[in-house]
Amino acid sequence: MHNMKVFCLPYAGGSTSMYMKWKPSIHPMIEWVPLELAGRGIRLYEPHCETFDECLEDVYEQIVRHRIDMPYALFGHSMGASIAFEATRKLIEEGHSVPKHLFLSGRRSPQSARPIKQMHLLSEAEFIEELRLLGGTAEEIFADRNLLEMFLPIIRADYRMLSTYSFRLPQQPLDIAFTVLNGKADDLYPQEIIGWQAFTSHKCEYLFFEGGHFFIEQHYKEIGAYVNSVMLPERIVKAT
Repeated sequence: MHNMKVFCLPYAGGSTSMYMKWKPSIHPMIEWVPLELAGRGIRLYEPHCETFDECLEDVYEQIVRHRIDMPYALFGHSMGASIAFEATRKLIEEGHSVPKHLFLSGRRSPQSARPIKQMHLLSEAEFIEELRLLGGTAEEIFADRNLLEMFLPIIRADYRMLSTYSFRLPQQPLDIAFTVLNGKADDLYPQEIIGWQAFTSHKCEYLFFEGGHFFIEQHYKEIGAYVNSVMLPERIVKAT
């Protein structure tokens, strides 16, 4: 029987499938809930969200429909971390219960001043080259024209949506513990990572893993075990 929930948000171009392999690593008391964004996976034939606010509203409504009458947390990687952070703010502002924890993976803090790269405006060749540099996309997709024609519009639409994100400074820090996860070889500056501390009244925990931006693909079992340790009492984790 599930006693709590963790809602999961994908990176740009990702779908619920990226989180399915995590389930065996998640304790049975935790309901692992990957959320599907419009335009991919089981929602492939729905139009993509045009703006970040539209995407945020969609995610908010999904979480509320799933019910949050038990302890819950949000986990997001890269683009998903931005959505998870803003969805948490919206849930609190709308009077819902406060999440137990927020897991922010592979994303710089939102107040960081680095100029946003307009990935969605690149030519196809430039876009593909940027995706290769980021990693995380199977080379088989680039080699198969049919797969490429299905995948590229999804990830380009996500980057276009992200370009509309306008960060609004919170009036006060959130009363929620944050864990910030990153790959040691990712292209993030230390100040961009520790900047998350400004948005929580708790002390941030920072975890670093071998690998680049998509370190979660190799370390999902370790991360799943960490999620269990955060969400459940120690005696239950030790008993499994």
